[in-house]
Amino acid sequence: MNREPWQTFVDRCLNGKDIPTVTSDELQQLKKISLSADVVDSQELILALSYAIMSDPDEIIPLILQLTSPAFTKKMAVDCLIEQLQPLLLKVSNRKLKREPMRLNNNNVDFRQDEQRTQWKQNGGMKSIPLIFTIIRLLDRSDISSNLGWLTPAMLNLLDDTSDLTGIKLKSVILLDEFLNKFNNDNVDDTDDDKWISFKDTGLFALYEPILKLLCYYIPPMYTEKESLSTMQIAYPTLIKLYSTQFKKDTRMYKRKISEILTELLLQNVIPRLDLKYDTLIIFSLQIMKQLITILQGQSIIHLQRIIYCLGEYIVKTPFLTLYKPLIISVLDVLQTLIHECAPERIIAHKYDILTILIIIYEKCSREGIMDDDKGVATVTPKETVDIEVTSKIRQMIFALELPANERIELLKGRDIEALFTDN
Repeated sequence: MNREPWQTFVDRCLNGKDIPTVTSDELQQLKKISLSADVVDSQELILALSYAIMSDPDEIIPLILQLTSPAFTKKMAVDCLIEQLQPLLLKVSNRKLKREPMRLNNNNVDFRQDEQRTQWKQNGGMKSIPLIFTIIRLLDRSDISSNLGWLTPAMLNLLDDTSDLTGIKLKSVILLDEFLNKFNNDNVDDTDDDKWISFKDTGLFALYEPILKLLCYYIPPMYTEKESLSTMQIAYPTLIKLYSTQFKKDTRMYKRKISEILTELLLQNVIPRLDLKYDTLIIFSLQIMKQLITILQGQSIIHLQRIIYCLGEYIVKTPFLTLYKPLIISVLDVLQTLIHECAPERIIAHKYDILTILIIIYEKCSREGIMDDDKGVATVTPKETVDIEVTSKIRQMIFALELPANERIELLKGRDIEALFTDN
């Protein structure tokens, strides 16, 4: 067998100290490798692929499994990866695991740990991150509990890093997300395996929840918009998954925690603190809000007034809103989701709250026009002619409110909003 096509890739992955990547061309070449490679070659290639796995996990894992054989099983491959991982692990004392209280005079300890982290990084410790990811993905369900002894401190030490947000901390959240996936196989009954431990029984929830919640506060001006968006896109979905995993059999508690994300994080802290110039962050926050409302279903009605206040006070009333059409659409999408998920009679009971914000949006767009740069060229919808998409969404919601004829007549007095009450 010609070793050259893959040996260069292996050498590059094994010899460097940084996390390697793999190109699509290299992946295509590796897929053509003969399955008759000897055990030593398979070990080298599996290790190299493991280092590069975060480039494309769904493509690389099948390649790794393809390289296993009766002579070198998946379990043997995992054992080899764990052996390679041990020298790369970040070994610092973690207060969370020891349940130690914070001390006032711990500067020396923190300085020593900073030195340890710097040395760990210089020695190629970053490569432990993709190895942990690969091991988690390959571990059989029955082997999870026996590996928690090293896996938990390894992930916590990475999650505690403050030196590299994108390179270490967010990648460690990806590890946590992958770890949670091991507990979410809906096709397997937890009681079928005597070696299986549920996530709730691990006691790890209390360690991971505050870390993920804190990440949700990583917003400007302390962080750049790009850093904040990257953090939000990883932290929120993982936090939601943490709750669904911990409270898999406790729907009431699960929805209570989802409500906390909605109220304590988004409505009370994140959205009020985001300036309109960070529209991408606001739009993503509203997308998460839609997801939370969908999870809560009818229970989201208890948050309706707070949602409308937050949308109105911090977004709709903001000057220059009409320069951001995607943001207007996102606000309307949240309201549409509320109307869809809640019982019609509950929505109609709050119809004036909803109607107020809809009319404010429409009139604001009518007076100022809408900047529409969806096609890459900014064009302004003329005043008095509100964007068709915006008008359509508002009209649909107004019809859902089932306003009596006399209330429609009253609303039309002194307002140029007839278009909202027509069928076309």
